[in-house]
Amino acid sequence: ANKIILANREREKEEWAAASRPKTEKSAALEAITGSYRNQVERPR
Repeated sequence: ANKIILANREREKEEWAAASRPKTEKSAALEAITGSYRNQVERPR
């Protein structure tokens, strides 16, 4: 459970970093973040 919380914090840091970049990099970064998040969520446990 703690690993999930840490992963969420890292994701938030990446989103804040992406928000400060130009929009093209921001959209690419957010797509990568949401893609990895979906993979985590949809993976059977």
